[in-house]
Amino acid sequence: MSKILIASLLLAVLLVFGCANPNNGGNAGTGDDQGGVDNSGDDLTGDAGNGAADDSGGDDTSVSGGLDAFLSVSGMTNSYMVDYDYTATANGETTSGDMVMYMKNPKFRTDITTTVDGTAMTSRIIYADSKIYSCTDAAGSWSCFESEASATATSANTSEVEDNPDDYAITADGTMVVAGQTASCFRIVANDNSFTSRYCYTASGVPVYIKSEADGYVSELTATSYSETVAESDFDLPAEPGSYPGMPSGYDYSGYT
Repeated sequence: MSKILIASLLLAVLLVFGCANPNNGGNAGTGDDQGGVDNSGDDLTGDAGNGAADDSGGDDTSVSGGLDAFLSVSGMTNSYMVDYDYTATANGETTSGDMVMYMKNPKFRTDITTTVDGTAMTSRIIYADSKIYSCTDAAGSWSCFESEASATATSANTSEVEDNPDDYAITADGTMVVAGQTASCFRIVANDNSFTSRYCYTASGVPVYIKSEADGYVSELTATSYSETVAESDFDLPAEPGSYPGMPSGYDYSGYT
């Protein structure tokens, strides 16, 4: 498997275990297509526009209150589908492509499509029912593997910021126009300086921009469209899962966030 695909899978695993939404956390499921997208125009938002940040200052009065404001907006909705353009750099290698994130607590799914050696490949990470599923579509054929997720990993990430507010410095960080919406942004810095993140949310609490930086790793997700309609069928496995090769049952992923 190429380093590019491995980097894409790593990005998806990080999102599954709390990095995409540190307040709500995430659990996953999957469908054979990217269903659940509301094309009526009521919920789905189109062009991302220029994605320019509002440089008027990081203390925009519409995003006041630091921790309390962040927890309020990030916990507003537990159901959404967001289509992102993504880039990720790990150990000096950069990959980019399309990522679609499905959230319907307690289910979570991410699809990443990238090009490997001239061939488009889709990797799908699912967290559901205390299990992780990793699926890959190569040349139209799906294969899936499963592994148990430890209770420690699940509990450690569902409300990390809310449960441990003293571990983070959270400040309002202005606004940003993403997917046609003016999103409220927050900067989160771990007090041990292990990572810095910027999250931007719509008025209804959908994460439309996420940038995270840590030692040797940078990822950026910018929404191009989103919907607050997610179907249960979006979480159907595309293939029967086998045992995950080389991944022990009950593996604790909590350290990856």
